Amino acid sequence: ALVKQMKEQGVKPFHFAIFYPTLREFITGAGAAGENIVYSPLLFDPDNNKEHKALSDKMQPFLGLAPSGDHAFGYCNGAVLFDVIKRAGSTEVKKMNEAFAKTDFKCTLGRWVFNLDNHSPKVGADYFAVPAAQIQSGTQRAIWPSSVATSDYKPQ
Repeated sequence: ALVKQMKEQGVKPFHFAIFYPTLREFITGAGAAGENIVYSPLLFDPDNNKEHKALSDKMQPFLGLAPSGDHAFGYCNGAVLFDVIKRAGSTEVKKMNEAFAKTDFKCTLGRWVFNLDNHSPKVGADYFAVPAAQIQSGTQRAIWPSSVATSDYKPQ
């Protein structure tokens, strides 16, 4: 409704959206009013990213539906956890913490290395990227950072 109202009222700010354009219903519901909107995060893009497509194809038979970004994020979180348990050789908390601190794990959504100061994954083009995207011709396209971009930014 917001992007339609902005279009109807002729409001033309640079509108940077958070999350809602990633919902499957957004492009259909917003129609032309959503064209060229820039947003974040487009974590999972099986339509334009070959590695994401491969994961989507792998997961779909088990899910019985097209995987979402939530499915892919859960898959990578699980993969990181299983890697930590394997490297720790245990599920004992202290050993797992030591293994987490040394994590450098590549999964479909990025490279998982933990920042020990804030106990979070490092974020950025060389780590866990949080891509900005743009709707172009009715399709979600990652535009930043260049390490995951599938298209260039198109001015609104």
